[in-house]
Amino acid sequence: LGFALTALGRADLAEREFVRSLQAKPDYVETLYALGRLRFERAAYGAAAESLARAVELEPSHWKAHETLGLATEALNRIEQAL
Repeated sequence: LGFALTALGRADLAEREFVRSLQAKPDYVETLYALGRLRFERAAYGAAAESLARAVELEPSHWKAHETLGLATEALNRIEQAL
């Protein structure tokens, strides 16, 4: 549902659905990534970095999560960590 709401431009509702989904399946990488990406796009960089870091931890080969985590970390002015 979170993915559909994102596609409809309902970021506020999508975020709630992603959080609810993660309560049931906390290690679902695609939901962690989607939540992190959504939060990044909403300039909630700290929250985005948390979700994205967990996604990378669970699936180190998830390049989109790595990329967005780097951007979120840079936006937080943590340049050394972003590299």
